[in-house]
Amino acid sequence: MPRVLDGLGRRIKADILTSLLLEHIISLFLFNGIKRRKTALYAIIKVGGKQYRVEQGDVIQVERLPLNVDERVTFHDVLLLDGEDGIKAGNPTVADALVSGVVCGHGKARKIIVFKFKRRKMYRNRRGHRQPFTTIRIDKIELAGKVLAGATTEAKERKTRPAAGSPKAGPPKPSSAREKKPVAKAAKKVAKKEAKTAGRKTATRKKKA
Repeated sequence: MPRVLDGLGRRIKADILTSLLLEHIISLFLFNGIKRRKTALYAIIKVGGKQYRVEQGDVIQVERLPLNVDERVTFHDVLLLDGEDGIKAGNPTVADALVSGVVCGHGKARKIIVFKFKRRKMYRNRRGHRQPFTTIRIDKIELAGKVLAGATTEAKERKTRPAAGSPKAGPPKPSSAREKKPVAKAAKKVAKKEAKTAGRKTATRKKKA
């Protein structure tokens, strides 16, 4: 028995040592050996009494705002900003930090039922409610006039899109050719149908004869 207990004790000690070594190696690789990839720049803004974590290109739904579609909106209440110099926390907001976007549309959320009841009073009140919201697409995150995230998509499109007179653009295609394609397809379909009907008629005539 004492020999068996000694063997179990040695095994347990070996397992504990191996687990400690593995944890130490993993911690070294995570914190010292491997450089973590920096995540995308983000900001936390306050809109309508709620906080939203936003990045460039995000589409968020906020409380209804009195704005028109395709109208630009700027949020000054930036509570936290993760920029190139690290994380900056506001007190209560980050100075000279802006988050801008474009209004995509307005809508209403899913209906909820509000039911009020008082026992022994014959009071029952049932109402439905749909919370209105505004959808906004985030375009830019700025700090002290410097754009941290959000190169304008229009500039990218201008770079990638070839000019009208350049050789890459090629000659403009006539609009008549585009219009003729669906007409030709329709004519082919009509011809196929007529051929099928003619074949059926000849087959019925042969059977009758």
